Amino acid sequence: MKIAFFGKYGSFGHYNIGGTDSIVRRLSYGLVSKGHEVNFITFGAQNKEDLLGENGIPVSNFKFLNDAFKAIAGRYDHIITIYLPAKYRLPYLIFRWNKRKSTRFHYIFQAWPESSFKRQLMFAESRLAPYNGFLLCISPRLYRHVSRWAKNSVLLLPPVPKNYFITPEKKPKSGRLRLTYMGRLDPGKGVSVAIRLFRYLAKEAPEIQTRICGYPWKHNTETMRLHEKLINQDTIIYEPTTYEGYSQAVDNNVGHVLRETDILFLPYDKLSSTIDMPLLLLEGMSQLCAVVTRPLGDLPEIYGTDQWMLQDLSNPEVCFRLIRRLAERLDEERDRLYNQCEKLKFRTNEIVQELDSLLREF
Repeated sequence: MKIAFFGKYGSFGHYNIGGTDSIVRRLSYGLVSKGHEVNFITFGAQNKEDLLGENGIPVSNFKFLNDAFKAIAGRYDHIITIYLPAKYRLPYLIFRWNKRKSTRFHYIFQAWPESSFKRQLMFAESRLAPYNGFLLCISPRLYRHVSRWAKNSVLLLPPVPKNYFITPEKKPKSGRLRLTYMGRLDPGKGVSVAIRLFRYLAKEAPEIQTRICGYPWKHNTETMRLHEKLINQDTIIYEPTTYEGYSQAVDNNVGHVLRETDILFLPYDKLSSTIDMPLLLLEGMSQLCAVVTRPLGDLPEIYGTDQWMLQDLSNPEVCFRLIRRLAERLDEERDRLYNQCEKLKFRTNEIVQELDSLLREF
């Protein structure tokens, strides 16, 4: 089959680092491995450019929407839509209607806006003008919501590479408790909370190794300020990376850091700052990292317990007490996480197989 991932430039990219980017890359690689032809098509770029990503996947970035339409019109069996701003949805609706006999159009729902109005706006297009393919939902609450009015809805958890998954016996152990924050240096992701906790631990529990692996957005002054602040201190281990610059080595390094982590600290302020089922939570679970976070959205359901979740993570002393209790039960938690991962089945090959089966229904 000929398959294109389609959306606004910047909503996904072959060489960007982020949850959506990883999901699209992993799905596309898996589909290529099954013999399908896969392309990335975006619009809204400053200039038209054609690239060749890893695994030989062509990337075409167009300046104008109509040029992108011309590139996909009648040329693909399936179009998997990632994201379109509201002003482009009517033209896309018309395009989908005109090409409905030659192409199956699918949509991946990834976000859960905080505002009820914005949520309704996000779902409006697919409710008023149904897609003739599947509505893929990456979290249980997205699926529960969409399935109430769309029979073509499917729960498809974000995929995690098979080589991330380990057994409790393979989890490296250390003489020190290893606590890691990973992700964008964004207040919405709680990096300021992590910095405050890690500084507290440096004084009260220096035996705990703290580590921040993150990246700033150069166009965001707040994230750049935090980046400079972390570079110019030596209390916390800081390992910066770049937003643009994906390679297989980047994926391998994420896996390595998580494998060397006992507790992954994900103090999200709100899930709307990330995809609704954070990929990093699943990646951490696959590497048997105990996760301390807030009980937002479906995190307790997917993680399997809310025992290590706090509504308020801003008090370092309270967090420290929770971490100490968790440290005493790490072996038990790793066994539980292994069983939870086996139950959820979100290895890339399993998710790609499910998607492949769905596409073959048409």
